[in-house]
Amino acid sequence: MEDNVLIVKKLESLASLSSGKKTKLKLEPADNFGAGGAAPEKGFEHTVASGDTLSTIVQAYKKKGIKVTVDQILKVNPGLVPEKMKVGQKIFIPAPEK
Repeated sequence: MEDNVLIVKKLESLASLSSGKKTKLKLEPADNFGAGGAAPEKGFEHTVASGDTLSTIVQAYKKKGIKVTVDQILKVNPGLVPEKMKVGQKIFIPAPEK
């Protein structure tokens, strides 16, 4: 978890150096977010913003160096219906495996 926090802080500092970005991410480390009894997952809690789709979320995380796919997000968020995401809804973004 300590490594995860350090990575998040570094990513946030790198994000603050870039300008003109349309999508701003607040990367929050999360452990076992919504993992109904499964093994703990490492990743990030993402709060859905206006205009977000899973594709735009994936692209925003890729710009921050976090490689994730729509399929990976759907797999760790059982019951998530992309067409019915609401502003303020929290979803789990899995951390890339090493």
